Amino acid sequence: MFTITTTTEHTYREGWGVSVMPIWEGEDEPERISDIEVGVTHITADRVRVLDGTTPCVPFDESMRTDSNGPWIPVENYRDELDAVNNDSHDLRDHWFKTEQEARDHASSVLAQWQNPQPWQSFVVTE
Repeated sequence: MFTITTTTEHTYREGWGVSVMPIWEGEDEPERISDIEVGVTHITADRVRVLDGTTPCVPFDESMRTDSNGPWIPVENYRDELDAVNNDSHDLRDHWFKTEQEARDHASSVLAQWQNPQPWQSFVVTE
């Protein structure tokens, strides 16, 4: 556990986060996701950057330096207890994991499912 203080105090568990960034189709179909990018990041106090003075965030991917311009993901987005999604949907929500291996396995699974969907998988869940 670690604590970050902004205008309020935020306490988070150290661990690993998986984020999925949708890549949206061109102007003709702005509602369609054409591809995804999956990032895995280490969630620790020394990797947190407070944006807008109130939002503790971590880099989208472990390969990003903490002084980069982003993208940055709010730490509160990473949750480990999420409602199950229907079998017809791609789960693109941010997830928290205890170990790096669990996070990397999940990231690989999300990417593989996106690249090779089952015929009935036509929806996405982002929140």
